[in-house]
Amino acid sequence: MHHPHDVATPAVRFQILGPVRMWRDGEEMDLGPRQRRTMLALLLARARQTASLSELVELLWEQEPPAHAVNLVHRHVGRLRRQCEPELPNRASGRFLVPRGGGYGMTVDAGSLDLLTFRSLAERAADEQPDRAVKLYAEALSWWKGPVAADLDPIHRAHPAFTAIDREYSTVVEEFARTSLSLGQTRVALPALEEAADRHPYDEAVQAWLLLALAASGRQGDAVARYERVRLRLRDELGVDPGAELRQAYEQVLRQQFPSASVVQAAPAQLPPDLPFFTGRADLLAQVRGPVVALHGMPGTGKTTLAVRAAHRLSTRYPDGQLYLNLRGFDHARTALTAEEALRDLLAGLGVEPAAVPPRRQAMTGLYRSLLAGRRMLVVLDDARDADQVADLLPGTDRCLALVTSRRKLTRLRATAGAHLVPVGLPSLAEARGQLRAHVGLERAAAEPAALDAVIDHCGRLPLALALAGGRAAAHPELSLADLADELRQLADEPERYAHSEIAAGVRTAFAGSYRRLSMPAARLFRLLSLYPADELTVAVAAGTGGLPPDTAHALLAELDRAGLVSERNSGRYSWHKLARAYATEMRRRATGKQPGSEVTRLPPRATNTSLRSS
Repeated sequence: MHHPHDVATPAVRFQILGPVRMWRDGEEMDLGPRQRRTMLALLLARARQTASLSELVELLWEQEPPAHAVNLVHRHVGRLRRQCEPELPNRASGRFLVPRGGGYGMTVDAGSLDLLTFRSLAERAADEQPDRAVKLYAEALSWWKGPVAADLDPIHRAHPAFTAIDREYSTVVEEFARTSLSLGQTRVALPALEEAADRHPYDEAVQAWLLLALAASGRQGDAVARYERVRLRLRDELGVDPGAELRQAYEQVLRQQFPSASVVQAAPAQLPPDLPFFTGRADLLAQVRGPVVALHGMPGTGKTTLAVRAAHRLSTRYPDGQLYLNLRGFDHARTALTAEEALRDLLAGLGVEPAAVPPRRQAMTGLYRSLLAGRRMLVVLDDARDADQVADLLPGTDRCLALVTSRRKLTRLRATAGAHLVPVGLPSLAEARGQLRAHVGLERAAAEPAALDAVIDHCGRLPLALALAGGRAAAHPELSLADLADELRQLADEPERYAHSEIAAGVRTAFAGSYRRLSMPAARLFRLLSLYPADELTVAVAAGTGGLPPDTAHALLAELDRAGLVSERNSGRYSWHKLARAYATEMRRRATGKQPGSEVTRLPPRATNTSLRSS
């Protein structure tokens, strides 16, 4: 029996961006009856994915399919396979149209399907500088020969697989327009914009960019007339008024203010510097995908550093600017920003004069989101106290990316803004070694590998502590890593040293931001828990240590968890970092005037007759 791969593969190409077409060895194939053409269109639209048999049946017959519908689908598949590979042996699946998980899929690439070529070019353009991006966007759009699957019946073209590709087209046209206008090359994008606006008369984003392009090309009268036609169409056919994005574009046309190279040059670029010592964390960086991402974790895990690195890596995808704002949610010395203060700072970053900022919070939010509409901007909201603090600071469009950091898990943002919640824990040992090597140098690290690991262990792999220890080593090249490890060990064994350590000072500042926001009962429990010598804490331990009813102890542990000072592993069981416990020990010694036990009511059995250590 012949294997399908023993047969020479013909050169087969497909088109779906326009009428559905197919060529084999340069000759166009007759795709046969309407149903077969429709089925091929869906398989191409699902390129590299699977179309289930039920989906194919529903597409071809909408309602009341015949009893033998599945057999007809299989028959159409067989005919299409023969057209792709006429020499294919019987019962062979072939290389192009293959069975997958209860359905079928097309094995195609950018060289054989125009849709994949279009996507590849558009993705490359999004990562390029504007002058190169304009050429790539133009090349991508040149592959469109009309509406997607243009020769199908309208009822079939309404399938979500085809409408989704139409939305891709509109998005690329808008990006082409924005980039062209930023370079002052307005006329380059006009033909594509006019075609897209005629093809999608109700797409207000495309219409808005066409207005701006017409006006920027000196055709203000045409832009005004176009707006009036769109306004009347929306009123008469849909019963609605133009949305904020289209109205704003029209107002810019009337004021003769539209995107130009000068605007792009003045785009905000507020990101802090990307730290050269950042290493690893590839798994977390891969999870930063918009439009709203919320990083959460205990103090010192490197949430801000991670957010800044991700923002720098993604900045080319958001060429209209990057805003950065420290919300001071857990700042140990300053109060957190109110939403009104934060909005004023963000509006200032967008070029709004203080006198033009509305007095009411709702109006500020409306102006902020109106200014972001139609733009691709990245907004980093660092150190958020809670979801309420950032709710009005999120862009109202999925063209932007909002990157939020907080010690709290902002679960409500997932429900209200579809946020992707990313926990930021401790780095792996390999990542911790990479971070410390970046500070002390490869040669020094290689000379004392055991001491390097000892430093990491005493830092508990906490990125902040590693950075502080690495900074001390870099500032004192005469200090061996073994001596540095011994210093850190003494912090654990002799708590009185903790209050005077340079390294501990930075860690103390981070934990203090959470500690000072605790209620008095939670702060007291936090201090007392430092007497318990195990890494795992339970409600029973907390109740026994603090002399509390179990319900109260559970509530206070939950408060410590929200503050990032302990971490709930599973119901009723918590753990905390050794440096958090060292800080709790210091706070207990301060609170008791260095009189051990003066705060204690009673200890759980495990803590009695035990040598207590702070870490």
